[in-house]
Amino acid sequence: MITEEEISKNRKNLGKEKRSLDPLYNILKAERQDGVGAEFILESIMKMKGAKGALAIKLAETHIGDDPRFIFADGVCKLKQAPRGAELFNAPSYCAVDIETTGLSAKNDAIIEIAAVRVCDGLIAGSFSSLVNPGVSISEEITKINGITNEMVENAPFIEDVMPKFLDFLSDSVFVAHNSPFDLAFINEALQRQYYQKMVNPIICTLKLSKMIYPSFDSHSLGSVTKKMKIGMTSHHRALSDAEACARILINLLKTIKSGANKN
Repeated sequence: MITEEEISKNRKNLGKEKRSLDPLYNILKAERQDGVGAEFILESIMKMKGAKGALAIKLAETHIGDDPRFIFADGVCKLKQAPRGAELFNAPSYCAVDIETTGLSAKNDAIIEIAAVRVCDGLIAGSFSSLVNPGVSISEEITKINGITNEMVENAPFIEDVMPKFLDFLSDSVFVAHNSPFDLAFINEALQRQYYQKMVNPIICTLKLSKMIYPSFDSHSLGSVTKKMKIGMTSHHRALSDAEACARILINLLKTIKSGANKN
């Protein structure tokens, strides 16, 4: 479990003030993929005139802060490009993420548990986990699936309190999940409400990757793949257990990719 002492980052540009950078993002994405200078940022984005040279660079750099969408170097701002191919599969850090929810709709349901397991150099390197008070009642059907009761989340923190800690643990790691569109939909919904932004980290879906590398598997569900790979699970449909299983699946998939083997 990540401790309070480990949460040391002072996250910037998260909240209403971050929206002032959305026009810059849209310009770079649609028109200026080669980047824009500091003076353009001051005049077109910050609506400031007259600043030149080193002062313009300092003001633009401060305004951009640590927004993970951008790279600002030598007075030029560019979009950070997501790693692809070999670079994506040789990243310094991955975080396998899993959530439990009150239902299947990211719009109408809520997260009740979130967990992440970090992978570095092919090894488990840490974990984060928290129950979440959804602010609504958990149905008996959901409790039958994951064992999480209303009593268990009654005194748990709300997602607004959990998300900053989750984001600090995730940092700039590659976001990994088994059937990532499901987890991302809920996390992005929470991020959009709280920070007016969506996940910007590179993404790997181990479900999709398993289908590509092991097409002969009769099923690619988390439980089926863990059995095929002889990975033990302590408690299926609990976030930390499933996140750890996803992390171990990722480790095996990365080994297969790097070895060039396709073991059907």
